[in-house]
Amino acid sequence: HDVVATTLAGGASFTESRHFAEVAVGHFRGARVVCLPDNDDAGRAHMARLAARLAPIAQSVRIVALPGLAPKGDVSD
Repeated sequence: HDVVATTLAGGASFTESRHFAEVAVGHFRGARVVCLPDNDDAGRAHMARLAARLAPIAQSVRIVALPGLAPKGDVSD
């Protein structure tokens, strides 16, 4: 599909998520970004923060809630 994907092991509450945002955000400059949140409040909040952080530098940012996920489910499910 000619896409690049990344993830943050440990989930939205993982302490390193702040570090990821600080270090990796520049890699998304000019990119079309699609964020796939975990199906829980923490996952949705994390994706909203990340999308807000990427919006000024990315070509576009979309948050897509995957249909049919169980509570706390994620893209790997």
